[in-house]
Amino acid sequence: MPRAQIKPSYRFALRPRWIALHLLAVAALAVMIAACFWQLARLQDKQDRNRLSDDRAATAVEPVADVVPVGASEEVVDGARFRVLEATGRYLPDEEVFVRSRSLEGQPGAWVLTPLALEGRPGEAVVINRGWIPASDTTPALPAGAEAPAGTVRVTGLVMMSESRGALGSVDAEGVELEVLARADVGRLGRQVDEALLPVYLQLQSQEPAAVAPLPAVVPPPVHDEGPHRSYAGQWAIFAAIWLVGYPMLIRRSAIRRGYDLLDDRDRERGPRAAAGEGPDPVADAAATGDGADPERDQSMLSFRSDPR
Repeated sequence: MPRAQIKPSYRFALRPRWIALHLLAVAALAVMIAACFWQLARLQDKQDRNRLSDDRAATAVEPVADVVPVGASEEVVDGARFRVLEATGRYLPDEEVFVRSRSLEGQPGAWVLTPLALEGRPGEAVVINRGWIPASDTTPALPAGAEAPAGTVRVTGLVMMSESRGALGSVDAEGVELEVLARADVGRLGRQVDEALLPVYLQLQSQEPAAVAPLPAVVPPPVHDEGPHRSYAGQWAIFAAIWLVGYPMLIRRSAIRRGYDLLDDRDRERGPRAAAGEGPDPVADAAATGDGADPERDQSMLSFRSDPR
């Protein structure tokens, strides 16, 4: 005769400890989904930047001061980002500064920012990122032969936005003249030079007359790639799917284990009675089948277990 069927029960999942686990599981799932969408948003930003860079690189080369004059609005400045523009004038080496902690091809170094006094615009200048030099510490020094050329030069470069400090990062001291900056902050540099600076800087691509020394090395334009954001988004989506399926399976497995434990307990209780010649205990059988069950007992089972007597 087959053993009694065990009815499924998930009452154990309503205990305070399990409710806390449910809340943690929901929170973890929400974090995974949010991380997935955040990576997708980063991917979209990269794609938009690449399209913008390609479109603006194809526009005509104009004097930078005509496109982004001193005091230009944010809309004008943003409209010039990634354009290739030119400037003609004379370098101001006495007002040159370095931007520390900039690497090139995996090598530590610094950028060299040199204001260029604009020809035909007295009192105005544009910052030129002349390139990268090697530096092993936070006090870079200009190598021999890397000095800014004297005389009039014509610079062609990529328009880059002035950098600003985010929520974290080093703070450049105010009220003193600095030789090394934490970032390419045109506004901070403008507070220690006499000329009025354009609100952007040019990342040098070429100049006439051309530089003879290999340093500073020209900083390459931003890489046109989408980064790892697509794969990261896919990974978070997979994690969320696994979690969404796996957590209910965890509860089911716990219910099955508890059901088998209950059957084993019942078998152990019935063993001594059978040896003594006693008949079945209807109270114990009712507890196992779920009929008239004791609410204090945990009787979880999602499958059948039977065997011949």
